[in-house]
This record gives sequence, structure tokens and C-alpha cells, in this order.
Amino acid sequence: MTSRDEARCSCLGRRRGVRKRCDSRSARVPACLSSPAPALTPCSRCGRCGGCSGARRASVSWWWGSAPTLLPIRIAWATSWASGPAPERRGAWKGPSRERSRAERKTPSRASSQGSPPSGGPPRNGTDDTMFAVIHRSAAAPGAGFLSVAGPPLVTRQLQWLRASGFEKVAIDIGADAHGEELRSLVSQQEALARNVIFVPTASLFPPGVIADSAGFPAHAPFLVVPDTVLGNADLAAFYRRAPERGVRVGRLTPPPAVEPFAPAEVHLITAATGPVTEEDLPGWGARLETPGAALRLACKALLGRLPRAEGTSRLLIHAAERAPGVWVARGALLQRGAEVNPPVLIGPQALVCAGARIGPGALIGARAIIERGTRLVNAVVEEETVVGEGLEVRDAIATPDGLASLEGTGPLLPLGDPLLLARRRLLSRAALRLLGLSR
Repeated sequence: MTSRDEARCSCLGRRRGVRKRCDSRSARVPACLSSPAPALTPCSRCGRCGGCSGARRASVSWWWGSAPTLLPIRIAWATSWASGPAPERRGAWKGPSRERSRAERKTPSRASSQGSPPSGGPPRNGTDDTMFAVIHRSAAAPGAGFLSVAGPPLVTRQLQWLRASGFEKVAIDIGADAHGEELRSLVSQQEALARNVIFVPTASLFPPGVIADSAGFPAHAPFLVVPDTVLGNADLAAFYRRAPERGVRVGRLTPPPAVEPFAPAEVHLITAATGPVTEEDLPGWGARLETPGAALRLACKALLGRLPRAEGTSRLLIHAAERAPGVWVARGALLQRGAEVNPPVLIGPQALVCAGARIGPGALIGARAIIERGTRLVNAVVEEETVVGEGLEVRDAIATPDGLASLEGTGPLLPLGDPLLLARRRLLSRAALRLLGLSR
């Protein structure tokens, strides 16, 4: 029996041509993995095991000569030992990883885990590259986040704007009521946009600094404040890069040109609650949308491609295909032959426009809505899953399953009381369609 045979594992190796079974059957790992290798001895050059290439070769040869059942473990161990980090191999011996102190194995800080900043992102005044933003609730237009802007609601458009600018942490100020929970559910359904979004329910209106503190933003980090009624395409990352050491920097946004002008908008960059207030004009456009009519006018300009575009920014994304100039049809929608369409028009997903209907100019049709023949839509919005019956004309109004509403957001809902004119579309489930033989 050679010395190499003596160095083999006593429980799984071969000795004198006889394979012996392991006695430690109850152990999760073989004894050869839990005990030190007999071939490893302190090196005369470095004073420890594995500190030089000779010791590594000895350890590799010992593991390589073990039982064939441990071949994958031997290969992985040898590869990691031979190709480990040079500073770790040359440094002082720290013992097995399970014996290291808790302080040595603590998780890295936020600055080391975030990685490189996004393209165009600002330097973060110190140790972190994360950009913070707050969508602040305003008292002027309650429920503004639900306004439809060429399909998606306003809060979705704001998140798209912030994500495109590189903002990773976003706090949304929502009310502590049913509308706030509905807004939370609406945003949470969009997993990509809802990532790193913090909802802060408040019973009353609070300053943006309180919302930022409630969301857990660092006290030293600046944060951008976007009112829940503001939408634009300015380069917010470049604006964030010019954050003041203390105080507030106000960015003024120019409304896009229109026959009926939009309300001007502002975004605020806050570093500390106290300090000087400075102002600057941001390139690009921005508007304050407080009514459904303002959202409809902005959507019409986006459908016609008449919104200005600043350098380094993207246009307002339309989730549909442009069949003709200003005529957009979403996935699954059906526009029958014989329907009269005057741009700008947006037909939502799985909506149906029957032959003989006249839609436009300025018509936004929600998802899964039905526009029957003889219907006339001018400067109108049709909510999702709404059936507009034959011969009904909707002008400067919002068509809902329960009645007509004003585009200015004022006045009560006008119920028609006739399900043949306005009704809710009843969608059958897949099981019901299979029973009727309409689906497989």
C-alpha cells in the first residue's frame, strides 16, 4: 500500500482494491468533506495551508484521488481554490467562512449594491446613485391620477416619465380612502412600473418633506416633487443633477402651444426644508392637467404628433398602431369597414367600432368598448367596457355605462335611463364561451 493510498478518504476511497461503504450514513456530508485533508501541511514559504501554488497542487491532487462519487464536488472545490481572488489568497488566514464574525459577512451598503447610475443620471452628492421622487397629491384636482391621457391614466404617464429619466425610488401620496386604495391597486397591477414604488396614505394634505420622510428617503438626499396633475417630457435627470446644497430649486415647464391654452406647470427639487429658492426654465414642455378636458386636448396633440420634443427626451408613448395619420388602433380592436373616422382618434384594446359609426375628431375609445352604428362621437371620451347604442351623439362629454359626464369635471352625472343607449358590456368567461361552443 502506497502513501497515496493512505492519503485517500477512509470512508469513501478505495484501499487495497476493496471499496468500503461509509459508516457515517446519518451525516449529511461525507466525513472526507468535514475533516481536513491529510495531504495539506503548513507551507515553509507562507506559513499556512494553501498560500502558494505548491500547497494548492497538493490539495487538488488529494481531492482528485478521492472516490468517483465526489468528482463534481472535487472539480468545483479545486476550481474555486485555484482561481480565487489574489488578495484573499495572499492575506492572513481567516479560517472557514462559517467561523467569520458577523461584521465581516454583513450585507453591502446601498451605494455598493446599486451599481452604476443610469445613463444621464446625476452624481448623488456623495455615496449613492439613487434618484428619489415624490408624486405629491394636490387639493385642486382630487382624483387627477385617474385621468386618461391617450389610454393610460395620468399616474402611469408620470411613472413612465420618471422611469425614463432614471428615477428608481418613487413615493406616491395617496389618500387614506377608497380612491387611494383604488389608485394603489391600479399602479400595483403594472409590475415593471410599480417596482420600488412606495405608497404613503395620508388622511389630509401634508408637505412633500413629510411624504419623503414617511417613504424612508435619506435625510441628506435631494428629491424631486412632481404634483399629481403635472405631465411633461423635460429632462428631469439633468435638472436633478443641478440640485442645490440647501433650499429649493423650481423648474418651470412651458405648456405646449394650443388654441385653448394649458395651465403652466412646475416641478420642485428640494434638498432641505430651509434655504434659498431659485427658479429656472426647463427645456421641453409641461402642462397641468386638472380636468378630463385638459387631458383630452393633450392626448389629441400627442395623437397628431404635435407635442414638442426636447433633446434627450422621448415622445409620449402611444400603446397602439397608427393605421392612418392621427388614427391609432390598439391590439385586438376592430374597426369595421364603413365606419367614418376623422383624426385624431384612439381605439382602445379589444374595442369594436361598427360600420356606420362616425367617430372624431377628438375621440378616445376605451378598452373593450362598443360603438354601434349611427353613433356620433366628437371631442368625447368613452370609458372602458361601455356600449354606446345606435343613434346616440356624444359631444364634449364623457360616456360612461351609467350616463354622461362633463369634460370640465363639474356637475352631476347625467343618467339616460335607457340600456339601449348606454350600458356596460358584459364579458363572458372562457368557461362560458366553451359551453356555447364559441371557444376551444
